[in-house]
Amino acid sequence: MINLLPLTKVITVISVLYAALISIILIFVYDVDSGITVGIVFAIKGATVLNLFLLGVIYFGWRWLWRKIPFLNKLLFPDLNGEWDMTIHWRWDDKKGVAQATAHIKQDFLKMSMEVASEDSDSSTLLAKPQKDPESGRAILFYIYRNTPKLKNGNKSLPYDGTAILKLDHTSLNILEGNYYTDRSTRGYYELKRKYT
Repeated sequence: MINLLPLTKVITVISVLYAALISIILIFVYDVDSGITVGIVFAIKGATVLNLFLLGVIYFGWRWLWRKIPFLNKLLFPDLNGEWDMTIHWRWDDKKGVAQATAHIKQDFLKMSMEVASEDSDSSTLLAKPQKDPESGRAILFYIYRNTPKLKNGNKSLPYDGTAILKLDHTSLNILEGNYYTDRSTRGYYELKRKYT
């Protein structure tokens, strides 16, 4: 999600806030009798508290902030954390079918992953990149994965890599859908619906 923000502007704002905070602290705590050193030490302590606050928001508090200010789901990127029921419509040569799976999406302010478990295979994330459509603002998840078939019931398939482009539904934050393709020439369509536990 951090890659969705204009980083130069974010860094500029944080730098200005730091400078303003240190200046304000120095103005209020500077005393001719105690000297500038005491004021600088106090200002550094204030900047440290601000650092800890920002780290807390980035690592822990962002989800609370997204719940309290739902508009952030549309402005930046929605919170997709959780367990999702997944329907896989697959096609391989002249064969086709439908499989059920469970997707586990883990997202924080800095990274994202999606693990998929089905009866016959598991997949792990190679890359999960959130993006907003530049025209519509619709949330998109680019997902590159490695699928590892479970070697049971005579299955001798080898691991393979795939790519999916999943788009969030226009009306719901609980539906993701999109096409996928793999390096073993299979293709299909994913439908994900968020589970509520």
